[in-house]
Amino acid sequence: GTNIDVPPTENAWYYLALKAAIEMAKLTGNQQDVASYQAKLKSIEEHYRPKFWTGRGYRSPSYEGPTDDRANAMAVVSGLAMPQDYAEIGKVLAREQHASPHMEKYVLEALLLMHKPELARQMFDEIELEGFGSLGRGTCNHAWSGGPLTILSQYFAGIAPTSPAFESYEILPQLGELKHIETKVPTQHGLIEFEIKRTEKVPLQLELTSPK
Repeated sequence: GTNIDVPPTENAWYYLALKAAIEMAKLTGNQQDVASYQAKLKSIEEHYRPKFWTGRGYRSPSYEGPTDDRANAMAVVSGLAMPQDYAEIGKVLAREQHASPHMEKYVLEALLLMHKPELARQMFDEIELEGFGSLGRGTCNHAWSGGPLTILSQYFAGIAPTSPAFESYEILPQLGELKHIETKVPTQHGLIEFEIKRTEKVPLQLELTSPK
């Protein structure tokens, strides 16, 4: 993409990596590594917002380009952005579109973490989707389609694990303007089959078949 504001984006990636490393250390019996990871997490938490938050979005003091949608999306996805920042971040994500197809996935995820499904759904229509043969050489945007598929399942349908390997899970749909979602999620315990729909006669109807 273009107009990349590197410091807030890379610090958010590093923060996410540290959180994942803590969980991996616990699962693999390397508890001795956790304290150093947590210290680095705390340092980023203390400095990130004072350094990058402007009141109208996250950006580096030395960065002179348009406000980077990726930087603001990653602030939300990483958990570094504060809920009181969401209104202004939403404006940034609605206005700025500099991300590559790969990074657009995180823009969509940020919008749904901020509970803005209508805006996320609008972006699905605005961004060029997969089109085999449309350019005469295979596909016009193959890389983009993978990320939104996970977004549709995890956020629009709302099916997400709450413990490793789907030992437990939650269903918290964000329909926005959608009327009907039907999906199947494979787990090691079997299929989670879920359907949600609404009509003028039936405001909301849910059907769930869950593994034991």
